Amino acid sequence: MAIALTRSLIACNGRIDDVHAAQSYAEEYQPCRGYGGTAYKILSGIRRLGVDSESIRTIGTKLIPTGSFGNGGAMRIAPLGLVYRHAPPKVLREAVAAALRCTHVHPVAVDGAFVIALAVGYLALRRPAAAAAAATNPSACGPAAAVPAAGSATTDNANGSADGGSNSGAAVATAITDELAQVATPLLLLEYLLSHSPLLETDGMVQKLQAVKAFVVQVRHCAWRHLPSVPCFLLLQAAPPCCNTFSSQARQFKGPNESWAEYFSSPGWAAELQLQAEVSEPFQIRADDAAAVALAALCCHWDRPDDAVVAAVHYGGDTDTVAAITGAMAGALYGTQWLPARWYDNLENGTSGRDEVLQLAVELARFDTCT
Repeated sequence: MAIALTRSLIACNGRIDDVHAAQSYAEEYQPCRGYGGTAYKILSGIRRLGVDSESIRTIGTKLIPTGSFGNGGAMRIAPLGLVYRHAPPKVLREAVAAALRCTHVHPVAVDGAFVIALAVGYLALRRPAAAAAAATNPSACGPAAAVPAAGSATTDNANGSADGGSNSGAAVATAITDELAQVATPLLLLEYLLSHSPLLETDGMVQKLQAVKAFVVQVRHCAWRHLPSVPCFLLLQAAPPCCNTFSSQARQFKGPNESWAEYFSSPGWAAELQLQAEVSEPFQIRADDAAAVALAALCCHWDRPDDAVVAAVHYGGDTDTVAAITGAMAGALYGTQWLPARWYDNLENGTSGRDEVLQLAVELARFDTCT
């Protein structure tokens, strides 16, 4: 469905057309891909009977009067989030609803998909903290303690005359502050999503986002501690007040050299499972459950996106959907370099396979729809 949505967006010059998208879903539809029963009937019907601007208004409620609250819309929506990355959130919300109109019209489904599209657009415009640290560590800076604060000056004699060091210090400080504005961290992402909660129609989605944010704050996994080469005084100015950046009590999640077998017996994994139980049913069929669990996986394994995807699978439940959503958000922030070769090399590569999808992605990235 994500591939079908991508094809539709490209064909419509980067804009969503609900009828065209529905037709694209039906054309791409393959029963062997594990569609739900309702989607199976809807897409089979569109393939047989077609769809137009009139029937699209009611097709999503013919089988379920209130519409489906399932997670399929959230799983397919990432391409739209990328194309509409600069669009006002209200415009994005309307575009998401249009993309889901033939299959998922329940507010829970639209809210879950909207949150994921919003996250994808936000992350696509930012960089992970590690990249920012490298970009803001010019060789002339030296140790953090040697960088003067903005507006300060060094003295070269007892009279305290300035030697001009303040200019270079201020320039470095300004450059680093500007760079930090483009850094993505778990807490900043969640705060951004919650800042647009007035556009959410269900209290459940808001509460789940708040629960994930509370977890991030509690464990102090804010990613600011992953910027060791940035002067501490700037980090303290930029970090949220609730985040004790340098706390020795910050819980560590899975380490780069830690096996999954070791991590499964750790307090970190137990905490992750506790969060899943708080924000979701065991099987994340609801879109808000799937969105919240995917966000939790990404936030808990922020610096290692491949681990985030693996964790999403190990949570259990609707594993392919949650992992796909997690991977979409990770890809928006990190690109493709993080993909393990063992995954990439084993992707199917026929029709709508790996190479074709990569080409579609290149074509899709040309579009930047704002209205």
